[in-house]
Amino acid sequence: MARPRRNRTAVNYSLAGATDDYSSDEFDPTNHDDDDDDEMDDEIPDELEPDDEQDEEEEEIRPRIKQRARPKPIGKVSLVSYIAPDTTALAARKVTKTVAAKPRAKTQETIRNRMLVSFGSNREKLAHVTELRVDWERIMFGVDDSLCAAPAPWGAAEFQDATLEPITAEEVRARISLKGEIQVGVNLGAPVGITTEAAVPFPQEVADQEREGVFVYAGGMVTELSWRETISDTHANSVNGVSSTSPAYLAVAVTDITSPVDPRLASNHAHSYTSALRIYRHDSTGIVLHLSYLLEYGAVWNLRWVRTVRAGLGVLAFACKDGCVRFLKLPDTPGHFHVRSPSLEISLPDQLLTSFDLFTDKLIAGTNRGYLCEFPFTGTASSFAYPLHTELVHSVTCATNAYANELVLSLAMDLNTSLVDLRDIRASNVVMRMKLLQASAAYVPQLHAFVITEGAYPVRVFSERISVPGSVLMKHDSSASCVAASARHPMTLSGGADGCVKITNVLRKLMNKKKSPADLYQVLNLWRVEYAAARDVFRVDLAFTTETVKNGEVATSAPVYPHAVNVSSISWNQSPGAAAWYAVAFSSGLIIVERLTRK
Repeated sequence: MARPRRNRTAVNYSLAGATDDYSSDEFDPTNHDDDDDDEMDDEIPDELEPDDEQDEEEEEIRPRIKQRARPKPIGKVSLVSYIAPDTTALAARKVTKTVAAKPRAKTQETIRNRMLVSFGSNREKLAHVTELRVDWERIMFGVDDSLCAAPAPWGAAEFQDATLEPITAEEVRARISLKGEIQVGVNLGAPVGITTEAAVPFPQEVADQEREGVFVYAGGMVTELSWRETISDTHANSVNGVSSTSPAYLAVAVTDITSPVDPRLASNHAHSYTSALRIYRHDSTGIVLHLSYLLEYGAVWNLRWVRTVRAGLGVLAFACKDGCVRFLKLPDTPGHFHVRSPSLEISLPDQLLTSFDLFTDKLIAGTNRGYLCEFPFTGTASSFAYPLHTELVHSVTCATNAYANELVLSLAMDLNTSLVDLRDIRASNVVMRMKLLQASAAYVPQLHAFVITEGAYPVRVFSERISVPGSVLMKHDSSASCVAASARHPMTLSGGADGCVKITNVLRKLMNKKKSPADLYQVLNLWRVEYAAARDVFRVDLAFTTETVKNGEVATSAPVYPHAVNVSSISWNQSPGAAAWYAVAFSSGLIIVERLTRK
């Protein structure tokens, strides 16, 4: 008995695998095998007929393929040799991605998880960071002295007196050709002459914006500046924010070289020539030149005050162009001096010390051959000299806090950034390969984080536990040249070759989720300096403008700005009661000293 014919739908059996024995009327109109098919159906035994259970199983599979009928073999073929196509495999071919492989739409990042990654699971450490977040997160840009952290313990290193020769101001001008005056205009106001003899307070239009500070002219290109930290806690606010009983001192390194490509400034070669070191005294009456030193060691940089209680005015350490690091014990007597021999001189044979930083009892230096060295203050011999890099090390930053060991971050010309633990420098070396040159770095001890200037534009921050530069803090129109962080508060300053000085609260960047609105984190432009070469006049723009910074690609080109407007150095005052004061120096010799009010 013949089976009833079913309405067949043409099926493309190429989806099911081999199709040599099958055909379709729609694909082959000349096929007339239906008559033979009827005869063959009569010869099929009853035991080969599909039972009801098999039909029910196929009915459960059929809905998984929309608008597709159950296929039936066509042609002269035995039903016994027919293999039904795998409908499950056919349906899977139309699915490009499985449900399990589909990425999650949102990340489940929380502030708690981010803090655990950045600071670890130490309960005491997390409690301290959480308390810091409560105090400083609501402050955008200002500094509240009542919330500042207590100073770190001081050391007790002793240094011998330096050999100094008193000279006159005329002899200073004869030995080094410093410029006597600079013309500076504020906003659209008329230019005002600023000499090396006296500082000029902010004009009235600046004071109207509740900004307090002075303009100072150093007379030449400033290579570095640094505030001296006082031990006394009587450095309370007064008329100008400084107590007369505990004045602040600002060290400024000056050279008469005006071109940034002068061969005497080359890092890989030692040069000896005359440079100057000027110490300014800042008290309630203003800021004046207190001490002036002439050095015969070439240009100096990396000015660091030694935190020791056994000194007069203080001990100042600096790297010299001849490849040595020298310590100078400063007398409290004002005047002009020529340095015959320093208090301590440190060097390495056949290598130049190019950068350094200080702990309370030792010095960590980098060399022009990529070595990292340690020198105790008790002598001139190095404890170790380890080849950490393959090229010149141009920045060394020492990091210490109550919850970590002594860490050292080094930046080199081989584009490698290394973070090492001094307990075992070989086993604890973490090397980060960068695409761009890292110019400078600073450490924020309260947040256990490093801030670095990366290549052409951004300033980035990363935790000492993660060791991967991530979040962008600030961006400049040109290269970011320097950065400054304080041990007393989380405010961070940066300066660039575009003449801009910017400030931000790094805590707001680290303590919030990455998916937080961009308006929660902003950057304030403090200053912008421009230069008119035709008239030799500088213009200072002091408009307070904020900007929102987002992570993104770094541009491959940048505008070219005059070298005179480049921000060469920035420093925070670390003294108790004066943590809101900062100083910024430009390559032209212009210095801005300002006290930040709480905003």
